[in-house]
Amino acid sequence: MQDNKKIFKRMREFDSYNSKIDMHMHTNWTDGKNSLFQMIDQANINKMNMIAITDHIRKESDYFWDYISEINKVKNKYHMRIYSGFEAKILDVYGNIDISNVAVDMADIIVASVHRISYMGKFQLPKEFSFEELAQQELNFSLSAIRNSKKINVIGHSGGMSISTYGKFPEEYFENIVYECAKNDIAFEFNYKYHQVFEKILKQMLFEYNPYVSVGSDAHEVNKISDRSFFNNEV
Repeated sequence: MQDNKKIFKRMREFDSYNSKIDMHMHTNWTDGKNSLFQMIDQANINKMNMIAITDHIRKESDYFWDYISEINKVKNKYHMRIYSGFEAKILDVYGNIDISNVAVDMADIIVASVHRISYMGKFQLPKEFSFEELAQQELNFSLSAIRNSKKINVIGHSGGMSISTYGKFPEEYFENIVYECAKNDIAFEFNYKYHQVFEKILKQMLFEYNPYVSVGSDAHEVNKISDRSFFNNEV
């Protein structure tokens, strides 16, 4: 895992070139539809300047040896920078992440995201919680990972489970997460899949607190890969 200052820019450092990035995408190594090479080729066609392949992982996963090797083989064949990464689940309110130390050491970037909520020792689907319960738990899981985990670069799609289930996430919760990211040198991910309707307010928060920022499409197929600059687009 690389240091964030070697990869990411803080929000106030963004310009039209260095914010044309897509640091969150999935391939058919896990649940994506297209191959790693197809995703990278499309990002190149889209004239992205920096990307990361961030397939899902768990502690027991063993595919990552060949996966990392495949990414490394193509890193120098394109003008854009290409990083190897994983998206791992935040497991609990203690900041534990579902990824092995070996995978952390091998990858460039680790994205930690809330995908399920653990309650009474068992993972439950978002729809099994009320909006208030789900949003509070997402906040708790995210803050614990930011403050306590030494295995992550990026907090992925903050509020994503509440947004996908209920269409909203409290503004003050976003602000708490952005503030803690800035304080702990963790990159806050603006995720096009979940955050589009919150772009204006999130940009205001990001400019105010100035954390490292990762921008990602969460693409699971080639036609979802970003082709835009986060700096240029007005909302």
